[in-house]
Amino acid sequence: MLVVAIFMNMFNIVFGTIGGFVHSMRLCFVEFLPKWYDGNGREFTPFTLKIEKHIALGKMR
Repeated sequence: MLVVAIFMNMFNIVFGTIGGFVHSMRLCFVEFLPKWYDGNGREFTPFTLKIEKHIALGKMR
């Protein structure tokens, strides 16, 4: 039981540290960087695959 408690506390410490880093980077990239960033590229268009589904009605051979 003690090993599980130690592991869970270490897990909590690591994710708390990572969370602080991630949120500070979010502040830099989302709120601070767009003031000087000028994106002259093309607009992102995600890849889409169009699949048409047909149901054949009628006699089967």
